Amino acid sequence: MTTAQSQNEQAGTFTPGGIAVVSSINEIGGVRVEAKAMDVLVALAVASPSVTSVRGLLDAGWPSEVVRRHRHALPAVLASFANLWRALRLGL
Repeated sequence: MTTAQSQNEQAGTFTPGGIAVVSSINEIGGVRVEAKAMDVLVALAVASPSVTSVRGLLDAGWPSEVVRRHRHALPAVLASFANLWRALRLGL
């Protein structure tokens, strides 16, 4: 990923696979998503093409919350993925 791409993702706009993502308003292809789901998507996009750990995703979406140390940490990340998949299906 180029520095310009990374800066655009952090600034709030990018188009993975041709789908418009506007993170500043939590929108994917015209479909609104939860803020935590958008945080996870931006963390994945910024890290691309590298792999991001669950811990890295938790740090992005839940930086100061108890969920990071709780047994519900993985389900929280998976719920964000479900939210993103729903938005991608609706936005296509």
